[in-house]
Amino acid sequence: MGQALRTMTKRQEILVILLTIGMLGTLYFYNLGGWLIEDDEGSFLYQAWRVSEGDRPYADFFTSRWPLFLYTAGTLVNLFGRSIVAIRAVSVLLTLASAFIVFLLARRFLPAEGAWLAMLTFLLHPQVFFYGRRLYPEPFMLLFVALGLYLFDRSWHEQRGRLLTVAGLSFGIATLYKFLGLLPLIGCLLWAITDAWRQRANWRSWITRTVTFLAPFGLLVGLSFLGFMYWEPSFYSSVIGVNLAQGQELGWTQVLVKGVVFLLSYLLRYLSLMVFVLPAAWTSRRDSRRALISWQLPTALAFLVLPRDLFVRLLFYLAPSLAILFALALDPLRQWAGRSFLFVAVIGAVLLPWTLEDTIQAMRTENDTARIVKLIRNQTDDKAYLISDYQELNFHAARRSTYLGAEISQVVVEGEQITGAQLIEEIKENPVKMIILDVSPETARHLVNLVDYEQFRSYVEENFELLGRFPRSRQLLEIYIRDQ
Repeated sequence: MGQALRTMTKRQEILVILLTIGMLGTLYFYNLGGWLIEDDEGSFLYQAWRVSEGDRPYADFFTSRWPLFLYTAGTLVNLFGRSIVAIRAVSVLLTLASAFIVFLLARRFLPAEGAWLAMLTFLLHPQVFFYGRRLYPEPFMLLFVALGLYLFDRSWHEQRGRLLTVAGLSFGIATLYKFLGLLPLIGCLLWAITDAWRQRANWRSWITRTVTFLAPFGLLVGLSFLGFMYWEPSFYSSVIGVNLAQGQELGWTQVLVKGVVFLLSYLLRYLSLMVFVLPAAWTSRRDSRRALISWQLPTALAFLVLPRDLFVRLLFYLAPSLAILFALALDPLRQWAGRSFLFVAVIGAVLLPWTLEDTIQAMRTENDTARIVKLIRNQTDDKAYLISDYQELNFHAARRSTYLGAEISQVVVEGEQITGAQLIEEIKENPVKMIILDVSPETARHLVNLVDYEQFRSYVEENFELLGRFPRSRQLLEIYIRDQ
């Protein structure tokens, strides 16, 4: 493939790229509805359904998500109904579009075969494959992050003001989908500052370009933020407040140690990739243009000072840069005489295990969710409320939850945004017919972590009848029903 790309015209090159995306797209699209157990996605699906029903986030149901994602997801439910395959297919299409932009961006630093390798690495990255097949804000954010990086690189040195403005807007949209979309923009600014210093740039011109880039971003994000707060007064406490409340009990040393452990765990998780990426980032810093990608990595140091809980998907925004840096690392090897075997061996050592991991993930199936959803629908009518550890059950069964029950997650429970006493009050005020608790020692981490769980459980046992215990993969769900 690499040899063919070197001898092709621009048009043929694009055709090969589209063919590659199409081939890998079949793996992305394969068995999209086979595995339905994903608690974070379940909250997003349920909240999207509520938006499609005309309910307002923050006012009619609790959520810690940014509104642009919720209203986008609600629109998808309006278009496709509660079809999990159709909804997830949109995420797949966004991810494939992001891959094409990654190729275009990498092509500015690499020959066609190197850019092709960057795109391939991006699509096979296990994180990209996982979130690219589910309804998460990540695929939406990543599309605009990749687009922002590409437009920024195209327009900065050429001083193309319109493209710089669009780049700023693209990063703004990424940030409105997920706040971490801000970090790639910071990486661009770090690069712009160091490049200007090294090149002894005209600072008046530099300031003009920076304002052209930042002003549309600031206006879009700032006005949107103020608009959210004006139209939905609960927005700040629900979204910003939830994140600020996490980890407040930790000292700065504990926060720093937690951040170091988090970054090291990511490094070890993708060690086969990072042993090439980190040296490439270090050597590329001397190249005026390639350094733009290298400067994306230091933005991850922001997690050293964040007290909130840290999850691997928070570094998802780095996927395009990691893929391009991997291709840059192998570029000298690609140019060596007699390099073919070693070049292919290195690529295989990284990408073949990922391909196997992605394939296994794509082939996963389970029928427990459909069985439990059928039970819920048989035991309740469409006016009954359901409080569940997993809101995807509400989504698939089309059963509402209470205001707080719309997002029962580890983060909001451990942050005490939800307590058992609050849920008890909601049960008394709403027609809650059924309650589902995960009691598996292996998987239970939501309601069982309520600060007053014992009080909540006692209330449930006194006022609801245990219908039974039902396995759902590794979960063990206790289903309680109220007769009255």
